[in-house]
Amino acid sequence: MLGGAYTQGSALTIGALAIDASASLGGSGTLTSTIADAGTLDASGGTLTVKGAVSSAGTLAAASGAVLDLLGGGSFGGALAGTGTIDIAAALTLTEGASISAANVQQTADVTLGASTSLTEAAGSTLTIDAAKKATVTISGPGSASFSNAGSLVANGVGTAEANVAFINSGVVSATAGKLEFLGAVTNNGTIDAASAYLSIKTDVSGTGTMEVGAAGTLSLLKGAGIGQPVDFLAAGGLLDLTKAIDFKGTISGFGASDTIGMLKTKETSYSFSVSVVAAAP
Repeated sequence: MLGGAYTQGSALTIGALAIDASASLGGSGTLTSTIADAGTLDASGGTLTVKGAVSSAGTLAAASGAVLDLLGGGSFGGALAGTGTIDIAAALTLTEGASISAANVQQTADVTLGASTSLTEAAGSTLTIDAAKKATVTISGPGSASFSNAGSLVANGVGTAEANVAFINSGVVSATAGKLEFLGAVTNNGTIDAASAYLSIKTDVSGTGTMEVGAAGTLSLLKGAGIGQPVDFLAAGGLLDLTKAIDFKGTISGFGASDTIGMLKTKETSYSFSVSVVAAAP
């Protein structure tokens, strides 16, 4: 078992690391051990790289200015916490009891939610999905799993960020680069913003929140949205793609001359037109 505070060097290897209460590691280095039990591992300074698999239900934390780099993957049912940055750099399974409250979480590898897992992200936390070029980074799980976001979810890579799980949003979702796609049911009681990239929702959207389209942003609603979902164009050059416009029951505001609403696959049911005649001067 490991407890107390330590200043580490380049590497620390202890076979299987069992944290009974708490362990605080300061300085940059690499921990090659697997991590078990239900205590707290805190990166108190520098960059702590964990190459061993995580198999615990405790707390993984990074203090202000510190980075906890998870390179070993594993299965985790505890809290990702702290005022620093936690990097999910290898495929990680989150089980029931998992939560995100860390100030910054960077995700560059797939996250899988276990059966019946309800992952929560707290207000004040930011989860940034950074997918490499031509790559897809996912948050996925079975039908019994869900992801509730009260903080900030950001797509900021050049590839595709994909949420393939029931998603309940009361915070802010923003696509600032690459693509952000939602494949599972979406309940939006917060803000979903296609800020300057492509954001696609492939199911119907329910809830009482707001959707936004920024400059050069594209919001694609493949199955429409409920009556409580207004869409607001924030700047010139945005695109709202309504593949099934008949299923869109919200309102649209802020639409300007250089904005676009796409309805190319919508069947025409009626049309009208008017003609103005200007008499020639005598």
